[in-house]
Amino acid sequence: MSDYPRAARFSAIAVHPTIVGGDCARRAEYLAAAAAARDQCFIGRTVRDDLDYRVGAVDVQPA
Repeated sequence: MSDYPRAARFSAIAVHPTIVGGDCARRAEYLAAAAAARDQCFIGRTVRDDLDYRVGAVDVQPA
């Protein structure tokens, strides 16, 4: 958040996907898929000009 408490507003959003039942060797593919989802998401496209909207670390948890 920025300008807190006067005119508080969100300044950044970071998502940290968790892949349950995934293959750790495919982490780069999962990150690429998460970035593509962010770019194609209706909400993501709506806010990307006003916020720092990024994909953070991808956690892979084997089944």
